[in-house]
Amino acid sequence: MPVDHDIKDAGILAGFTRWGWPWHGLCEGGAIGSSGKIITQPATGNAWLIDKSLPALDITPAEIASEALAGREWRNYALIPGGSVHGQALPANTYIHVDADGLNWMVTVSGSFPAVNSVRLQLSIVRFGHFQIGATLPTPVLKTVDVSCEDVELSWSGPGGTWYRFGRWVDLQDVWTNGARALLGVFMGTVPDVSQVALFSAIELVLTGSGGADGSGLAVAATEVKPRSSLTTDGLYDGTNSSGTSGSIMSGSFIADSNYVLVEIPDNSTCYGWGSGGTMEVHWTGLEGYVNGYPLVSGYIKELTSCRFCCYGADGTVLAYRLKSSMTIDHWVASYGDTGKLGDYTCYAGACNLGREITVTIAGQHVEGCYLLQNDSVIDKIEHTVAYSGTQSQGRGTYTSNPCDLNLWEIDYPVPYHESGRSWAGSLSALIPVAAYWPTAGASLDLFASWKQVFEVNGGGIVNLSGAVATVGIHRTLNIAGFFTLGTTRNYGTIATPLGNKTTTETGGLYFAWQRKTGEFAFSANPICYV
Repeated sequence: MPVDHDIKDAGILAGFTRWGWPWHGLCEGGAIGSSGKIITQPATGNAWLIDKSLPALDITPAEIASEALAGREWRNYALIPGGSVHGQALPANTYIHVDADGLNWMVTVSGSFPAVNSVRLQLSIVRFGHFQIGATLPTPVLKTVDVSCEDVELSWSGPGGTWYRFGRWVDLQDVWTNGARALLGVFMGTVPDVSQVALFSAIELVLTGSGGADGSGLAVAATEVKPRSSLTTDGLYDGTNSSGTSGSIMSGSFIADSNYVLVEIPDNSTCYGWGSGGTMEVHWTGLEGYVNGYPLVSGYIKELTSCRFCCYGADGTVLAYRLKSSMTIDHWVASYGDTGKLGDYTCYAGACNLGREITVTIAGQHVEGCYLLQNDSVIDKIEHTVAYSGTQSQGRGTYTSNPCDLNLWEIDYPVPYHESGRSWAGSLSALIPVAAYWPTAGASLDLFASWKQVFEVNGGGIVNLSGAVATVGIHRTLNIAGFFTLGTTRNYGTIATPLGNKTTTETGGLYFAWQRKTGEFAFSANPICYV
């Protein structure tokens, strides 16, 4: 007949004084540290923490030393690396929740889309890790919760036109201590072959209370904690240049230091001549041009941002890791001058021929780059800046009105711009030749750079820069992102991780593992995880 207590307290098993998993540490190549313990290593390094606030281990220093010699280490908490328990992987989108009574429940989440901008989460909840003589396989309890989202639709109309998305799904992103909170992502494919994947919503699932006998007592709540507008944006244009294809008019003015005044001449005709005691406003308009095939539009021209993953930071806050590609062209007036009278004025009946020169110098920069963001803060970048300048002077002009309207002087010629310098910025800038530059898309800014598309493919991509032998890339997998340069091997810049921004001297492949409770962290050229 069934024994109404835990199996570990029955029969011969009652003689064991310590239960648990006594092998902990960094696992690489299926081996845990120097213990010699071989396990089936999980595919990823995500380590979920199960910490039931158990008392400190009541073993003597001699026992600790004896266990260590045997390659064992006892801890009063557990890790579930890569969603695997003792080499057995949990089902997809599944995690372990510990309720208010300390009971373990296995929670499997699936998602559907019942209405516009709505996500329905269905939870299958069943007791986990409980062994009892005579126990039968439990029947899962099903719970459902609907979440209102900002935008999880398959098409979106914006300044750049209509963007179509192909397929959407819900994936488990991260789990907080004891499964008290779980982070889910709504993903979409953004081109027909779904080679570009972006996160359009981050949803936090919270379970509270006691599960009772079958899990039905657990209360379920879910909210959108990161909307699409803070994760993925399809395209933004300069508001004064929505087409993104033509140059803008730049204008300004200043007060000159002298003026023309009305004078009388012997033949009784009237004209304006040089004098003092008045002022003249000088305007410049029509200063436009192109640099590297791009029009000189003030302000950013286009910016696209996509998110690939969200996770919990070391303090439990939700972090979104985003990749932004942008092109910005700015220009400004660096200096202006009024050189005054160039020579004698000439006037005759009905018109004036003037002799004066006004000079305006324009400076600016064309910045194009890719940026790695944690929420809205830039972690690292691969950014190329081209500086340029131009000076335009306008002197003698003819006015046919009478009397001549000379209280306004205009410069209306295009400025002959020229390049004045180039530079790269970011943690890898020293490894990129100054002569290198992003492949350009020409004067059309609709898809302002083909390299942006390469960076957005699943898992990351590489771009061969123009003008020099240089290759840059983005490394992105679950909970990891960083730029690299590619020569005979990869050299990495600043790496985004759930435990903060890190740097590494590792080259070639890149993996890392972390442990939130202790802050342990390690990089490797091979797959690793903490257990």
